[in-house]
Amino acid sequence: MADGGGRWLWGRGMTGEVRDIWFRSTLSLAEITRRLGLQDVTADSENYWEWVIGTLGDVTLDITRTHTRRRWQVDTVIFLTGDEGNHREFSDVLIADIVGRLHSFVRGSVLCGRSEN
Repeated sequence: MADGGGRWLWGRGMTGEVRDIWFRSTLSLAEITRRLGLQDVTADSENYWEWVIGTLGDVTLDITRTHTRRRWQVDTVIFLTGDEGNHREFSDVLIADIVGRLHSFVRGSVLCGRSEN
């Protein structure tokens, strides 16, 4: 599936339901979070991963990536988290909202799907 700009895509090795949104960015996770408009944000990191968790309306998003390489070399992944569990399916409305917000600052592709790895 692609928007008019051709940047909303289904990636290879993914199923039809959307549980993850991938993109690459040189921005810090804090700046990505700010530009997406997340509220009630917490951030943390460990040896390999860094992540922020915040709310967008009535959903809680986890934005994560590795921090062992340069930001533009790794995928940043957004998924739903919270009391209902991780990696739940995004609604079409929420996908459109998040992808629309990402397109305002992500130069490359935004991939939507569910990894089967």
